[in-house]
Amino acid sequence: MTGERGDQFRTLAWVVLRFWLFTKVFSSSVGLCAEIPRTSFKCTGDTSLDRVCTFKHLVMYNRQFYYISEGAVQLPKIEMTWKTDEVNLHWDFNVNAAHPNNLPFDLAGAEHIGDAIVWVRADLVENLYHMMAEHSPSMHAVMCRHLGYCTYNRHRRKDDIQVIFMDESVRHGDPFSQTISKLWDCHSARPFMELHDPEISDKVYLIDTALTGIGNECRAFNWCSSSTFGRRPLPLPMMDSWRVRMAQCMGTDFEAVAQARQPRVTIIQRSRRSRRSIVNILDVVRSIKAQLQTDISVFYLDGLTLAQQARLYSKSDVLIAMHGAASGNLWALPKNAVYVEIMPYFWFDRHEFEQAYINELQPLTNVKMLACDVTEYEDGHLRIDRVKVDPVYQEMSVAEKLNLFENGQCPDPSDPRRIHCALHWWLHESDGAVDSDRLVGVLRDAFSHIRHAAAGVRHEHRRRLRLYPDALSRVGFYGDSQDVATMTHAS
Repeated sequence: MTGERGDQFRTLAWVVLRFWLFTKVFSSSVGLCAEIPRTSFKCTGDTSLDRVCTFKHLVMYNRQFYYISEGAVQLPKIEMTWKTDEVNLHWDFNVNAAHPNNLPFDLAGAEHIGDAIVWVRADLVENLYHMMAEHSPSMHAVMCRHLGYCTYNRHRRKDDIQVIFMDESVRHGDPFSQTISKLWDCHSARPFMELHDPEISDKVYLIDTALTGIGNECRAFNWCSSSTFGRRPLPLPMMDSWRVRMAQCMGTDFEAVAQARQPRVTIIQRSRRSRRSIVNILDVVRSIKAQLQTDISVFYLDGLTLAQQARLYSKSDVLIAMHGAASGNLWALPKNAVYVEIMPYFWFDRHEFEQAYINELQPLTNVKMLACDVTEYEDGHLRIDRVKVDPVYQEMSVAEKLNLFENGQCPDPSDPRRIHCALHWWLHESDGAVDSDRLVGVLRDAFSHIRHAAAGVRHEHRRRLRLYPDALSRVGFYGDSQDVATMTHAS
């Protein structure tokens, strides 16, 4: 019996050993596949206008995104831009399917990224207004609402969100482009990445959480403020949190209030080497000083960092500028301030972009916009030498050319060349002479707004103190202790 039991034990032991060896060999053959993470996604919103999607374990390699899955991948439409009516500027988010047993990259050496937001700037990479006033608040809203990155933190580099642009910069070496690129430092302490950057195209990145899409709320005229396109403006609390983020990043006081007794007037001048400069700037300054007995400063934004620009605006109670990039920084103006915009001759925009921007800031800051446009052809200085080399101009008839240079008129509204004439010549290749007396009248209205706003705050402050003597200690009455501080300062 003992011998038989020993044989049975040895047989059982041999079976167990063979099973163990088999499982080891099998597990080693499939172990690599089992360790490869699978990509998944989850979306909010039922339509492409509403949709924001979060991807888990997304791979970025060779200027593309990869979705690791055993089966086929069918993504819903994820819109990455709000310009749904312009085919050349419309982007959707797409991925390449990759089977875990046949990956076109090696995950063993992949660099790890925690949270990331994927964004598209379209063709507006070097445009300060569109980047600052539209893309920055819209990106802030998405990363705040869906991943909780709502505040600026200069020191949170390792665990901060990674900004990844699907498009590429147009002019990498251009100084102005480099200035604008610093804007994204306000959204993340990590340097932003570009999908098409050749320096990272051969590297493999495994992203824990990738956020894509813009959703149904954004900040852009008129794509995010018109029922025609289906998207809505950002709610006030979100605009306010973006403004606080920018102020903290740029080092400005987001609670500053315009000075009522002696408003500070600033003119943003543009270099004659660029376009849209005020050709009679010296006469304008002399006229303002003589008629209003106020100090006035003239600045060029060229060579200033974004932080320096923001600090300049935060100390300007009245800001005067030609239509263009200067309006991107309006968020930094003090409360109750006034922006005076000068529109070049013939350009038919008529302040729509800036007015929409002001309308969304106004409930938060009581900032107002006034206009002092170049309305006479004699005051619109068209750069003839630049226009003449344009192929569109060269194809015009003699009569059309005379009408342009003698009367300042573009082709008829039904002619498709009219928009080219207005945009590329009168807006992009002209300067302007400002009517000094008319500008002085506009400034009087600006000063009146500032003083009335300050008087209104003082009156309301005193009225509440009479009705509620202990109001200053009742923070709930005012809603916020910072509001109390602002009222006290203004009075």
